[in-house]
Amino acid sequence: MGGPDRQSAPRRGDAMKHRLTVVATLLAVVAASAHAQRSGFPHSRHEKLFPTCAGCHSGITTGDAAKAFPTQQTCAACHNGRDEREVRWSGPTHRPTNVVFSHSTHEMRSTEAGTPARCANCHATGSDTAWMHVRAASGGGCVTCHRNATSEHLAETAACRTCHRTLAESRELTTAAIGAFPKPRSHANADFASNHAPKSDASITQCAMCHTRESCARCHVNAPQVRAIARLEPDARVAELMRGRAAAYPTPASHRDAAWNVTHGAAATKSIVTCANCHAQTSCRTCHAGERAPRVIAELPLPIPDGAAGVVLTRLAASGASALPASHRDAGWKTAHGAAATKSISSCANCHTQAICQTCHAGEKAPRVIAELPPATPGGAAGPPTTRVVVHEPGFLDRHKTTAASGRLDCTSCHQQRECSSCHEGASARRYHAADFVSRHSSEAFSQEQRCTSCHRTETFCRSCHLQNGIATTGAKSGAAHTGQPLWLLQHGEAARRGLTGCTTCHQQRDCLRCHSSQGLKVSPHGPDFDASRIAARSKQMCATCHVKDPLKP
Repeated sequence: MGGPDRQSAPRRGDAMKHRLTVVATLLAVVAASAHAQRSGFPHSRHEKLFPTCAGCHSGITTGDAAKAFPTQQTCAACHNGRDEREVRWSGPTHRPTNVVFSHSTHEMRSTEAGTPARCANCHATGSDTAWMHVRAASGGGCVTCHRNATSEHLAETAACRTCHRTLAESRELTTAAIGAFPKPRSHANADFASNHAPKSDASITQCAMCHTRESCARCHVNAPQVRAIARLEPDARVAELMRGRAAAYPTPASHRDAAWNVTHGAAATKSIVTCANCHAQTSCRTCHAGERAPRVIAELPLPIPDGAAGVVLTRLAASGASALPASHRDAGWKTAHGAAATKSISSCANCHTQAICQTCHAGEKAPRVIAELPPATPGGAAGPPTTRVVVHEPGFLDRHKTTAASGRLDCTSCHQQRECSSCHEGASARRYHAADFVSRHSSEAFSQEQRCTSCHRTETFCRSCHLQNGIATTGAKSGAAHTGQPLWLLQHGEAARRGLTGCTTCHQQRDCLRCHSSQGLKVSPHGPDFDASRIAARSKQMCATCHVKDPLKP
């Protein structure tokens, strides 16, 4: 290992062309040298025996892996039990790494550039350049000579791709090794989370050195829609590391403004895509109640199952001055708010539900405009605190029959009989369905424009009428309703998956089990991407409908 301990500077004309390649080759010295260090070989105790490194490591610079390290027979030339005690040394074991390096390529390129690499440049023990005082090479040591526009190994400006494979390409790395990756200093900056989005394709490649798609999906609710995230490869090892780790959402500077609660709607309307990085629909519906919440909320993604849930917000306190619009802080607002509500009730619906107004405006003579406000959403936004209890959830009118018949609620505690009879009193009174609805109900029932099951039990109410009219099956595999569609039997699966409820108006379960069961023709009703294990984990009883024994067991 003789020679100078520092390389001379490359000629100016070759420097830029040569620099990237040399950095890559030097970094791989880490792997080979670390192997020797872990083997426990006492280099310094053999310093008087070996005049050159190539005596034992001739294959390092030639690319011959068989001669990269000495064999047991080489050691036995001296350690034969007579001249020296016997030793057992089999060389280092392979260490998985994401470093791209070739000693032979490094040797060739360095020589071509007129600055032949010396072993001591990377393997000397710090300032100790004595012969055979060896250490493992490090990335920090490489950038001492090959700065490549950066001053440290993990600098933000480092060209990682020059020396490393992406994480997804480094299949040898274990989950534990990935979890132990060092964290660049830039990632600890206070504003890093707010400004970390890659600015170019090169930046995305830089991120891919340590991250995969799951790294981003932990926090980004809109991960599937973000181009930069979609360009990252998925990886099961990173998914395992991310599992159970809570997302961290920093508060942007704009959100810290005292008036943000009032002014954020305009910003969201202008660029809801930006909001979608951290917010799911559930975030906004914490405060924006009911079906009349701003339409822009519907453009936000839903929480990702087993993934990012988005920022979890707390409801605004009604007494908080900063939470109230400026108009509401006026001393005369209580008297003047009725006119404002009548003029623009949709604005009120951002924060208020019917229950809030009915706290003061009680009874049948309450202003009709209150009915245009949304009811409170179960488990969601209730608006500012109110002492009134909201009994019915949105859409209850469509399905109230089942609840009324079950006796779960005492309807008469709030309602009078005339409220029911206004709909349920024969053809002369107002009814739920329009006149002559029965003659054209099939198209609406099939398209599911209305939820028939809210009031009707399909296998009794619907089937009884269909049997009388001869359009319900009595056991055959092809009913009269499908005779106009060629090959219906082969195509019925798609229609059944889209609306099985509609099928039950004519068919009973035994019709399906003739083919789709282990006791029938054993025709699988499942699609190509069906995940049996996942369905079984949710409800094994569902599987038992068709399977006599557990289909997942051999």
